[in-house]
Amino acid sequence: MVGVFVSKVRHVGTSLGIIIPKEIVAEQELKPGAQVSVSLFKPDLTKLRKLMGTVKEKFPFECDRRDRI
Repeated sequence: MVGVFVSKVRHVGTSLGIIIPKEIVAEQELKPGAQVSVSLFKPDLTKLRKLMGTVKEKFPFECDRRDRI
């Protein structure tokens, strides 16, 4: 099974790194020096906000009916 988790990027010396949770380490039987493949997913929130219509001043809210609040 592939270990999927969320982690914050941290400074490690002059580089950046992530911490792998111990549950994933145990499940995948990882050892120091093991080679792993990492796939990054960083959602583009601007496209999501436009899709959902929450971008301020871009699509102002207009009440379509006066009998509803």
